[in-house]
Amino acid sequence: MKKLTYILVILVFTSAQLPGQSTVMSEELQKNNAVELQQFVKNFPYKKYLDKVEFTDFKTLQADRHLLWEEKGDGDLFLYYLGQRFLEIYPVSSYDLEKKLAIGEAYLNPDKGYWNDATDEIYRIIGYYLLGQVSKTVEKEVAFKNLRPNSPRTQHIIQRLESNKIFFRIEKTKWQKIKENISNGKFNYLIDRLNLELDKVFAPLSNLIHTKGRWIGYLLLLLLVILVFRFSKKKLIILGPVIFLVPLSLFALPQISSSKEAGLPNSYANKSDIKLISNSSFLPISSSHDEVVHIYTLKESGKSMGHCIWLKRPDSHAAYLAYKNINRKCNLLKNNKRIILATSGGYTNSKLQPEGLTVENGNIVNATIMHDRHGLVIVEKNGGIRILNLKNSEFLLPYGGPKIKNPLNNLIAFSELLTWAKNKKATLFQTHLLAFSDSILISSTKVNTQLRERRILALCSDPKTKEIHHIIFDITSPYTLPDVTNEIFSILKKRNKKVEGLLNLDVGSFNILEVYNPNGKVLIKAPVSISQATNLIVYYTN
Repeated sequence: MKKLTYILVILVFTSAQLPGQSTVMSEELQKNNAVELQQFVKNFPYKKYLDKVEFTDFKTLQADRHLLWEEKGDGDLFLYYLGQRFLEIYPVSSYDLEKKLAIGEAYLNPDKGYWNDATDEIYRIIGYYLLGQVSKTVEKEVAFKNLRPNSPRTQHIIQRLESNKIFFRIEKTKWQKIKENISNGKFNYLIDRLNLELDKVFAPLSNLIHTKGRWIGYLLLLLLVILVFRFSKKKLIILGPVIFLVPLSLFALPQISSSKEAGLPNSYANKSDIKLISNSSFLPISSSHDEVVHIYTLKESGKSMGHCIWLKRPDSHAAYLAYKNINRKCNLLKNNKRIILATSGGYTNSKLQPEGLTVENGNIVNATIMHDRHGLVIVEKNGGIRILNLKNSEFLLPYGGPKIKNPLNNLIAFSELLTWAKNKKATLFQTHLLAFSDSILISSTKVNTQLRERRILALCSDPKTKEIHHIIFDITSPYTLPDVTNEIFSILKKRNKKVEGLLNLDVGSFNILEVYNPNGKVLIKAPVSISQATNLIVYYTN
């Protein structure tokens, strides 16, 4: 009698927690009772299921998930496949952004009456992925001018996405950027940008007369001002355009590019003319005659063009401070470690939010993966850095993690990545991957060839000694991204290093770099104060 009562109590409790399962799931389990889990969820009739069960009917979903766990040993995989097939059957479009947004928000709601946080986590990951697809669609529609970025509808969608840790970039016009920097008082930055633009515009003429294009541009502007005050409107109309059209006609001269095309392993287009002049080194390594830090001055044709900070692993360690309270986090690190350098890392949008997938110590900061940033950077607890190339179809996660497919367009892989990051308390961020596994990836024909200062993080290894080096190239002279990639790749190959990866770091209005000697004195300092940092890569020793 007691045993019967106990069974009845269990049945009542279970029915209270788990409402009736769907008929589709029950029928499929009866028909495919002997089929193993992977094959079952792969061949499940998801369209038929979604015709009968609402995608937000969490009670039925949870009941079916639990039933599958009882019958096959796992129900989570079913939910991930269901989410993937839902988006394939009903893809996000500009017409249903609000509807898909509401579904994603429902999945992120942590209070669905389930037993524990781990149960809810499955639904949250699906919600993040779905909202990431909404974000991707908004970006695409804005780029195609089907959505206006400042319209009430777009702004409302953006606000809702941001409230759920989905941050993304909408490209601004040059005039919008100028206005924003003026309002923030960044006049030095604007002058630097103007100088670089003038250098680029008047490059052909400046090469002929051996001067910088900015001085030619300022001289022509001065002549135009003189014309305004000295000549009649009629003469001004004739002479004004002539002043600018004559030098600009020199653009007809053939331009020589030193950039190579992408993807040729162990080769480079030309030998670099950049020389590394030893500046200083410090922090001796007790087990060898080497030192942890070597600083070089970069020179081209005798002119200084920046610095190179060469760090030896594992004697130096990297940390990534991803979001909010960056100064406080950096100071806490300084209290316990000897800081070698700090520099801006991943990109930041106009609202001071990180662009691309960002995770800090296992906590999601930005849950959307950007499709044009193929370097997924993992900053390890031991101070190492690993790179996942998002151009690859699959890769193995470190520390005993699973082998996953590319998470850009695969919900199951996305879930495995986030689950691994949470369990390992990993830190990740996204940026442009310029070279990987001894091959240059960036193509001069497919990227913006804007001239500007650059900062590159190079990871390389020595095939003979197996030593690992992390190198910050701080290029203060204007370079295109393909050209600076080619130069750095050439420098490393001349030193017989295997290039594990080249990562583009944010400069622009977040041009932050500080290098310290063992006593904490600043040796190298970029224009922007570290107090303005929205994220930082910090190298330190114990």
